[in-house]
Amino acid sequence: MEIRGRKKEIRLKARISREEFYNTRSEILDCLNNSKYRTHVFGKIYYREPVYMLHIAFNPYGLKIGRVERVERKGKRDVEIGIARAFYYDDVDILVLWECYLHKNICKSPKDKNFKTAWRGFEKFIANLFPSKVIYTPSWEPLYNEKEWIDFLESEGYSKYNELVFFKKI
Repeated sequence: MEIRGRKKEIRLKARISREEFYNTRSEILDCLNNSKYRTHVFGKIYYREPVYMLHIAFNPYGLKIGRVERVERKGKRDVEIGIARAFYYDDVDILVLWECYLHKNICKSPKDKNFKTAWRGFEKFIANLFPSKVIYTPSWEPLYNEKEWIDFLESEGYSKYNELVFFKKI
């Protein structure tokens, strides 16, 4: 993935937890209202960058400018660039990719190739994690224009299931 003109390897830190599911009768798919448990996948999309320490000597003559004595590489840090979330309802074998997005300073549109890379990577990750043969996803994403979002889903092979949901066979 290219970020700010530099090639970066993006990664995913995922927390996977099984949780008791308290339905509110407002799920995007009616069959989910009868589920008791679900597996929640919450991921942070990030890349790693080096951390440097500068050793600066102050000017002994009272001038305001010092000089760099040496530069030390002190390891790496994680830079979060996005979020991804999915739910798997094992009693009905339904996988929902709830959200996957990159922060606005990285990507402003689902047409962006970085966004597509992140989406496809998370989609593949959850498809390999669970036995479901279909991925469902909401038909809206508040961060993007409605038409642009639907165009993106269709370009990724998703089809309309109902007003609230798109699906894709995997």
